[in-house]
Amino acid sequence: MKTESEAPVVRVIHVEIVEGLLVNRIQVDDEEYQIVYDPHPISQRGDNYDLTCNRIVLQDEHVGLNFEKLPDALRPHILSYVSYSLSRNAEVTIANKFFLLVSLFRGLDADDDIEDAIKQRCIAALTKGSENEIDIPAKSMLRTFYRFAIDENMPYFDEDFLEYYLEHLIFGSDPRKGMDVLIEMKNRGCLTVKENRTFRRAVHNVDKEAMSMKELQGFISLRIAQVTGARDVQVRNLKVKHVGQEEGHYYLDIPRAKQRGANKRKQLKRRLVTPKSVSYTHLTL
Repeated sequence: MKTESEAPVVRVIHVEIVEGLLVNRIQVDDEEYQIVYDPHPISQRGDNYDLTCNRIVLQDEHVGLNFEKLPDALRPHILSYVSYSLSRNAEVTIANKFFLLVSLFRGLDADDDIEDAIKQRCIAALTKGSENEIDIPAKSMLRTFYRFAIDENMPYFDEDFLEYYLEHLIFGSDPRKGMDVLIEMKNRGCLTVKENRTFRRAVHNVDKEAMSMKELQGFISLRIAQVTGARDVQVRNLKVKHVGQEEGHYYLDIPRAKQRGANKRKQLKRRLVTPKSVSYTHLTL
């Protein structure tokens, strides 16, 4: 623990709305961070939520999320994660994630060294046989949240802790499932955390208008695989007719990977995508 004189100086410089996004500017010692998220996300079933309030009620689950229970140091982090998750996860999953983070980080503001306190609480929750050990699904949720905070370059979260500790943990089998569905993925594939961030930045800065048709098709295929988790064979089988819009939301109908039998060929999995992702396909028409 740091002494009082060594404790980091934390200051929220400014909070503002920029192009519909809520921007939190946070200063820790001499370094400035930005935590940016949509304060009015839309859930998978189309419900709109206002994260500028102190409390919301998840309509599908009729469960309340009280943001005043969050530690001040992590409130923008967790609100950003809730905003990100609402369009991607079922509301029961979001509620489970929220209550896990509230329980795990309760009283965090009292710690002098917030970054170290987060690490120690994570270790206690993930260590088998410890007094504060959480169950296997919760362990997976915790690692996913920590990885999200690293990817978004949020303060108090350490890349080395993720890369050399969290990413190497194997949680074992969930006793409520028939088999172990949690697979060890060191460094999430071929890229390290820092390399992954560089890769994402490079993809974001690509000039689509200057690409050839073949380059553009490859880029779109890469983005579809990244966003939806589709296999290469599924991406190759996509057609324009698989892109659609319903109730203001865009989606992709992704063909089944294993196409054995006539009936199997008709099976599709619907995945929500952003308007920006759909705009890429228009460049090829």
